[in-house]
Amino acid sequence: MAPLQAEINQLNRQFWVTKAQVKANKYDLSASRYRQIEQDEPFYESPQVTMERLLKLEHVMAEEVRELEKLL
Repeated sequence: MAPLQAEINQLNRQFWVTKAQVKANKYDLSASRYRQIEQDEPFYESPQVTMERLLKLEHVMAEEVRELEKLL
């Protein structure tokens, strides 16, 4: 499966441009000149969700510290 995935990844990196496009870019063959890079919109969670996660993590950390104190 891994060789097949590597081949698919290699194929995804290829792209075609016309001679006119190359000439218009003064024969610059940099891929970034021709390839359109798709950027995902940044995702931000609401502050309430972030705070809930932090509180849960804090609770778990406190429990772990209590268990470690018992071992001492």
